[in-house]
Amino acid sequence: MEMCNGRDLTKFLEAKGGFMNEEDARFVLIQIIRGVAAMHERDIMHRDLKTDNIMVHFPNLSYKELFDKRFDLMKFVSSQDVASGYQVKLADLGLARKIEVNSMTETYCGTPMYMAPEVARGDFYDNTADIWSIGCIFYFLLVGFLPFTANSHF
Repeated sequence: MEMCNGRDLTKFLEAKGGFMNEEDARFVLIQIIRGVAAMHERDIMHRDLKTDNIMVHFPNLSYKELFDKRFDLMKFVSSQDVASGYQVKLADLGLARKIEVNSMTETYCGTPMYMAPEVARGDFYDNTADIWSIGCIFYFLLVGFLPFTANSHF
């Protein structure tokens, strides 16, 4: 399995102060969309897209630097911007599912605060439910909190 040296997107955002400027958020969003599009082209739904399931990788950060006891990853992350060329990669495909073309599923799964309404209701859904989750992620990147909050998903 490929190592991503920058931890997950949630931790990345924490190091950046909790949110991103529009340019950085677009940079991340484009990479997420490309990854999801590659899955959808193969008729695979992720079904649990969230910042915890998106990994950050710094191709120019060597393993020697990363494992140096004096190296502070969070300080390094906070100094990175679009120009540094970091990458984001989709992870945790444990709930991913291949679906047949023009078919739907109804399994209740995912993380409620990123979950499309049709999934939360227990209705049939298709890979467009992943698009809802991407919208929630983009909102979170820009403002530092999710668009919907509740004590319960009902």
